[in-house]
Amino acid sequence: MLNHFSEHPQKIVHPYNVFRAICTEVYDGDTYTMLVDLGFHTYVTIRVREQDIDTPEIRTKDLDEKAEGYKSRDRVRELILDKPCVIITDKDTTSFDRWIAKVSYFGEDGSLIPLGQQLIDEERAVPYVK
Repeated sequence: MLNHFSEHPQKIVHPYNVFRAICTEVYDGDTYTMLVDLGFHTYVTIRVREQDIDTPEIRTKDLDEKAEGYKSRDRVRELILDKPCVIITDKDTTSFDRWIAKVSYFGEDGSLIPLGQQLIDEERAVPYVK
């Protein structure tokens, strides 16, 4: 998996909270596992909760919501699974031991696309209301 970083298009000189990452698992539309490059050839695997969005639940008895949840999850898999990403995190995790982060992925032209906004635009997510 570490060899993915040799092909990572983003070389970042960054503040402490911006990291190169590879998505290794997509649990649902807003929860992912990321292999994160901390710098100095140091990598860590973390669970990430996409910041500021909400996607339909997969673990629910509501069959319509569950079906939409699978669609959101599958779309996220298309966009970021096993692909280079950039994450911006806060220092704190949620009560479910997930890092809150904004995830961006690379478009065909090499530009960074914010995943959360993409999912909102595609009606696969809604803005998270605190």
